[in-house]
Amino acid sequence: MTVLLMKNERYGASIACLGVCFYIIGFCFRLQQDVPLIILALTGLISVSRDSVQWKQPVVIALGLFLLVGLVSMATSDDITRSWRMSLMFIPSLLIFMLLAQYFDMRDLHNLYWVLTLVGLCFSIILLWIALCNPQQEPIAWVRSLGSPIFIVPNDIIFIALLMPFSIALLLQRTSLMSAVAALLMLSILLGLLTIVIFQSRAALIAELVSTIIIAAILKPRYALLLGCGIIISLLIVDGLMGFPLIAKHGRVADTRFALWIAAWRMFLDTPFLGHGPHSFVLFYQSYLQTIKLPSWLPIDQRLIPWPHNLYLELLAEQGMAGLTSLIGLLTTLFLVAWRTLKIESGNIYIYAVCILASLTSYCVSAVFELTFLRQWVVVMLFLLSGIISILSTYENSQYEIN
Repeated sequence: MTVLLMKNERYGASIACLGVCFYIIGFCFRLQQDVPLIILALTGLISVSRDSVQWKQPVVIALGLFLLVGLVSMATSDDITRSWRMSLMFIPSLLIFMLLAQYFDMRDLHNLYWVLTLVGLCFSIILLWIALCNPQQEPIAWVRSLGSPIFIVPNDIIFIALLMPFSIALLLQRTSLMSAVAALLMLSILLGLLTIVIFQSRAALIAELVSTIIIAAILKPRYALLLGCGIIISLLIVDGLMGFPLIAKHGRVADTRFALWIAAWRMFLDTPFLGHGPHSFVLFYQSYLQTIKLPSWLPIDQRLIPWPHNLYLELLAEQGMAGLTSLIGLLTTLFLVAWRTLKIESGNIYIYAVCILASLTSYCVSAVFELTFLRQWVVVMLFLLSGIISILSTYENSQYEIN
């Protein structure tokens, strides 16, 4: 009877793994008729038959509080219909977290890392091919030519930068770098870096530098600075061959983001506790800019900008201090739990924990000047990182290995 239950649980875990992986692939490449979402929903029905989530786990509690605050802010929103409609993307992301927390073990996690690696590799290849075939166009045109639901502007390349630590984690497990698998992983990393430079995404470049230096600092502290300098020099060489477009973008001191940040702050001051409601920034920021006396040297983008290009200020403006506190609480919990997992000083869990910590840090840094919960990949990544850290925390006191 025990053997039968174990087989059933393993069967359920395999279905859950396939559902999550298929959804991630599908939502990235726009499969027709929401097939990935349907499969994920059907997969989620499995979770009803098994109640193995540790509901008192810190990650679960922090994530639950974050969602609860969002619901309360939504109920008091200045535009409840918009807040509700634009927040529906949280439902599949929450389902992903539940399936990860309930069913995934280290074998499934290993497969998930491979899926994320291949997604990043495929995006890099396709984007570079588009750029190669249309050298006269701007990066914004290349991105739109892709036709992906998650790539709207060049800075969405941050998604590729956040996926690269998963490739590094798999590469660090290889005993030999001369194998075909290792070559594929190194190709994924190199093409990802090349995509970031070609598409001139400052945010993605910073995210990649942060994650790579953190991985090196934890694993090989003596080589962290050397590695960081090596990456910067390599990027400068590639950028120089292109005429230094990336450096030129960094040369601007005044940025249109500053005006958006000021507007978001003023929105927060008017509704400091629960904000104006999720996804409401675009409804009010222009009227706030008209009432604020800005310095003449501060540029203002005349286009309609749906988000303030700062996830923390976005939460302040839309969900008030309660929303920002819940997000900071969730991110802090994820950092602390992931850091405790580093107590395992050998084995694959340690490598996975180091790289997920690097990806999480890059996510938090990118949130300062770009991320928004209007982007589905930003929501999915938050819940995906939460789910992976939740899995790793269950092995905190073990030496579990993948054979």
